[in-house]
Amino acid sequence: MELLDLPNELLFEIIQLLEYGWDLTAFGVTNRHLHGLVSTYLYQQTLPNCSDAVLQWIVEKGNEDAFAQCLKANILAYVDKRTTSMLPRKAISLGQDRILELLIKNGISSFHDEGGTGPRADLRRYWDTLLFYAGRKGHIAVARILIAYGMDSFDSPRNKSLLLSAASSGDLEMIRYLLEEVGLSPNQQSNGGYTALASAASSGQARAVTLLLEHGANPNLRMRGEGLPLTIAAEQGHIEVVRVLLAHGTNVNPVPGEELPIYSAMGTIGGNKMAMTRLIADNMDLDLLRTRYENQVTLLTIAAALGKDGLVQELLQEDCYPDDEWIDGVLFHHVGSQGPLEWAAEAGHDSVVKLLLQYGIDGNFQKPLVLALKNGHPRVAKILLDRYVEQFRRTSWFDELLLSALENDECFELLLDHGANPTGIWNEGEHLNQHVLESGRPALAQALVRRGFPLELPVSSEGNRGGATLLSATRGGVPMLETLLQNGFDFGAASHDDIQGAIRDSIRREDVPVASFFLNRGFRLDNDDLLPGCIAHAARLNSSDSPSEMLLDTLLRGGVDINTRGEHQRTCIWNSISDYHANQLDVLLQRGADPRLRDENGETPLIFAATRTPQLICYENYVQTILEWFDLHWAEQSSEELYRELTKAETGALTHGNRKIARVLQRFRRVHFDRV
Repeated sequence: MELLDLPNELLFEIIQLLEYGWDLTAFGVTNRHLHGLVSTYLYQQTLPNCSDAVLQWIVEKGNEDAFAQCLKANILAYVDKRTTSMLPRKAISLGQDRILELLIKNGISSFHDEGGTGPRADLRRYWDTLLFYAGRKGHIAVARILIAYGMDSFDSPRNKSLLLSAASSGDLEMIRYLLEEVGLSPNQQSNGGYTALASAASSGQARAVTLLLEHGANPNLRMRGEGLPLTIAAEQGHIEVVRVLLAHGTNVNPVPGEELPIYSAMGTIGGNKMAMTRLIADNMDLDLLRTRYENQVTLLTIAAALGKDGLVQELLQEDCYPDDEWIDGVLFHHVGSQGPLEWAAEAGHDSVVKLLLQYGIDGNFQKPLVLALKNGHPRVAKILLDRYVEQFRRTSWFDELLLSALENDECFELLLDHGANPTGIWNEGEHLNQHVLESGRPALAQALVRRGFPLELPVSSEGNRGGATLLSATRGGVPMLETLLQNGFDFGAASHDDIQGAIRDSIRREDVPVASFFLNRGFRLDNDDLLPGCIAHAARLNSSDSPSEMLLDTLLRGGVDINTRGEHQRTCIWNSISDYHANQLDVLLQRGADPRLRDENGETPLIFAATRTPQLICYENYVQTILEWFDLHWAEQSSEELYRELTKAETGALTHGNRKIARVLQRFRRVHFDRV
């Protein structure tokens, strides 16, 4: 008699004897009739014992069919009431609108305590309101259901503040829903006086700002204690938001009793301070600043920052800077913590710098010079150095200005020519040469050599004769290493450990050219304890354009044995499993790494991966990858030994609770050894 000819009662008996879940699955997919029997059995036998977990899973996955099956199996008779009260919360959190509606329709919608403390009281203890929580997650469909079934409304101030939350996160769909369907005003203010436009501007959400403006948001509505949305955006450095606001008519001109928006631009957080200042200034009527004396002082700073020579000269001739307005070269009512000289130096306006110095606005000359050097303005730096070089040389910080000039060769040489000494040791033992070598700018190194200064760092110990120099140059790249060679650096002066350290450092940074530089010159990695980790790191594929794969090939061409044993007699395969990189192991196996090798405890990589905790999906992938290798190399295996290995790995996986891995191993064992 065929299996399908058996009566259902006997088929149920067979189903009950199946031990593992995957066996039930295999039995159930045979045909539609058996699938129905297995499903009925599972629902009837499982729900009384794990109904809470089943419902939790249904809500998480949004599985409407499974929910219908559970209702047929009378699941509500088994579940804990507290569990049912939590289900709508979970559905709202995950945006499962259809499941939420099914829960409500089937009476699982108790958003209140049994004592009748009022609708939604239970949820308010957690999230204030249902709508606010759903809206903050961006679940518009859920919000519609809550309103349709009378679970919540937009009457409360808390729910109305959803517009600010959506604006801050840049949720355009939620903003449209709240403005167009719900009918909220784009200009409504929170208890703190904030509007949605200000919230979007503060977060740099340019598209949200545009959408709000298109729906009637007022760009000139000031926040209490915060100013305009433009001011808020400028302070945070959101230049695209500022452009949008300016295009929609934000007022940037002086308003009595209000701070100028350009103040915020000149105090911008981040690296686009000058661009922000120029953008707002280009939309201002600067002549309006000249109508009040205190604004004239500010105008001088703005004009200096923008490089407006003519306006700077006019203001200087009008004597708009009395002595008591200045403290160390910075305006008492300063703009962005800088005076006009600092702004002109930072922007590289050498003609303005000359004008300001001509009229005696010098004050704290250190800061303008530092700003000129850091921003790569050698002409401004030369003006300041020529004028104050004697004062500079008497200071304790003059030599350290070389650190500020590392990004500009001309500024660096300018300081050397004005007497800066590069041989000092600063910052708790830091030496300038370390920064020069690590900069990757050979021109800086050549500038030192031309002036008779050595490139080598001071020898720190007898056993480290040049190791620091070599390591710093390694981080500066091949051009810097070649510069060292051209200027007589002897690699033999570095110890064996220093060479090994430099090569390992290049591997850690995935610097293929530097690793090749050493390997092509006959240097080898030979520290067995560390080598497997280096090989595994070289095989790491962080992204599609990563050079790691090429780096591994460079090592192998350099004579490295991919099966070198390190600590605990483990090879690079153990390191790759510990590193959690899915593609890494596959690359190693393709290039000859042998997964049959055992460590000092007699374990193979297969057992190591199968018994790892906590349970991670990557370990299952590692086991699968190793099994695929065994499948490809089947003819090379001792089937008896492999069977023992698989059994041991499966037992270890079950002992450590890795049931998915045990299932993978069991399937492999059944398929391959059944055919044997």
